[in-house]
Amino acid sequence: MRGHQVTTDDHEVPELLQDAQALADGLGDRRRHAFATYGLSNFYFHNGRHLEANEAGQRVAAAADALGDAQLELLGQMGIALPRTCLGEFRW
Repeated sequence: MRGHQVTTDDHEVPELLQDAQALADGLGDRRRHAFATYGLSNFYFHNGRHLEANEAGQRVAAAADALGDAQLELLGQMGIALPRTCLGEFRW
């Protein structure tokens, strides 16, 4: 559906991503679950919820490590580094 755009309110985004996590869990798909978790990290970061963004980023990085997935590892590290920088944590 090229050009089709779904709009949501900000308060709906976490709920939709949590639904995606639940669907991935139901499928036993740890990689998709981690991608949905990265979506949460990204949402929290862009809404100034840096502690929650960092926690979600840590879950993504842990999943990436368990799965041996380099792409997820990069996303997980970004999900950790960006919020920590905003929190003034320049070393970890």
